[in-house]
Amino acid sequence: MAGSRSNIIDLPDILSKYYKNNVKIIQERIKQLKKPSSFELTATIKTQYSRDTEIVTYFMKTCERDRNITFRTDLLSRFKNEVEFYESIIPAITDFQISEGISPARLYYNIFPTRIGARISDNPNRRVPDDTGVLLLENLKEKGYITPGAKEGLDLASCKIVLVRMAHMHVAPLVMRDIRPHEFEEKIVPTLMTIQPEKNTYCRKYINKLLNMVLKSKKFAKYARSITKAVDMSLCNYCIGNPHENSDWMTLCHSKVYNTNLMIAYNKKKPIACKILGLKNLQYSNCINDLIFFLFTSVDNDVLQESFNYLAHYYFQCIENIFEDYRLLVTGYTIADFHKEMNTQGPLTLVKILEALAEITCNEYDANGNPIIGRTFQKKLEFVLKIMISKGWFTK
Repeated sequence: MAGSRSNIIDLPDILSKYYKNNVKIIQERIKQLKKPSSFELTATIKTQYSRDTEIVTYFMKTCERDRNITFRTDLLSRFKNEVEFYESIIPAITDFQISEGISPARLYYNIFPTRIGARISDNPNRRVPDDTGVLLLENLKEKGYITPGAKEGLDLASCKIVLVRMAHMHVAPLVMRDIRPHEFEEKIVPTLMTIQPEKNTYCRKYINKLLNMVLKSKKFAKYARSITKAVDMSLCNYCIGNPHENSDWMTLCHSKVYNTNLMIAYNKKKPIACKILGLKNLQYSNCINDLIFFLFTSVDNDVLQESFNYLAHYYFQCIENIFEDYRLLVTGYTIADFHKEMNTQGPLTLVKILEALAEITCNEYDANGNPIIGRTFQKKLEFVLKIMISKGWFTK
């Protein structure tokens, strides 16, 4: 496995392609980070015609492995999709935007870390990831970016900069699909065809356990039937896929936009830039799901209580502004359409939010891999349900 190697096969070739110059590796060191598939690569390099050496540091990902199961197609598929996203989708959408005259600062590739190199294998003919597969990205920490604490909610200014990025991530492929459908099918759809449908992380029994911590209380018991019905629909959709009644809001979605998959740069405590990471769970789905998931898993409680409507509308305004960049007359994207979509998708996101909150608030896991939850989770879920009920998503 890549984690047990002291170097990357053909690293000089990877860096030579990125720098567009012959690169010689003087020294190379790989440090494993928190996840078994995440590393920090530090290398001393020398480019052709340069007298001096340079020390570079990159973030490195390899294909995840399950020690208990020899072969897991979901992990292989996710790694392959993330590599293809950086190798094919980002360049294709960026080229489309350039041809449409979009300003450099608003191009698609700016949303994500810069790709240094990406491959599923050092064998160019191989179609399945192996231990030589690697995704090499710029080290954002060196540029002042930080990952928000998973248990800390974002303030209003940080939320807004994330929503701007999220809107750009959603609109660009959506517009490309509508303006250049043949190009979209040729360059984007092949990757989408290999994406495995998203599945719930935990079993129904565990989901019910999470819900029952709250539904047994008097203030939520009267909404239990409505909430349980929405959860049942969500679990069913995980198995057979969400019904595609309207394609207007369907686009490339992250599916897990929350603090763990964000890095934000600050200047004097003010957010000035944001990058979205962790694209292994890429889905072609409803962009409203990304929005709702982010709001309920990543925003400070007081901010969300005061500004839920403001943040939702801010995201919608970002979408409107980005449409104007393409000089399009679009239909189906009015504020009324947006609210209707929010009300439709809102209840169906509860299962994903439940799972995320359990992971965010827990400190340890049981023998079955389930988060051990307590009072912190219960309080957060009660807070989320109160807001959802206030929106009319669940009824008595």
